Amino acid sequence: MGEVASGRLAEAREALAAVHGPPFEVAVEGLGAFPDEQRPRVLWAGVSRGADRLAELSRVLGDALKAKEFVLEDRAFSAHVTLARFRTPIAGLADRVEADRKTGWGTFSAGRVGLFESRLATGGARHVLIQEAPL
Repeated sequence: MGEVASGRLAEAREALAAVHGPPFEVAVEGLGAFPDEQRPRVLWAGVSRGADRLAELSRVLGDALKAKEFVLEDRAFSAHVTLARFRTPIAGLADRVEADRKTGWGTFSAGRVGLFESRLATGGARHVLIQEAPL
């Protein structure tokens, strides 16, 4: 969503209520990096099982936010778990990503959706849950 004015927080919370459905299982598998392994800024683990359901929830939430005239980023949804962010390149990361491209990391049951605030500091961002709702 990017930065949201504090006066619009109630609208964002209302949009979150549009996201519902039964809990589902998510399988975490593989490693990757954004924008790529040679210039990593973000290390992520992929989502295999449950990716379609996460994409659908993202679409529903996006539609609810757009209906409230929020401006959203114009990029495709990519189901993943962010593991780390880097300020400078990490030697050998491309080899590690390649070695674990298909490694299965486990599964979990997704049964809630949350709205987080990113609080930026010199040591990096801290993400604080401000609302949570069951699916």
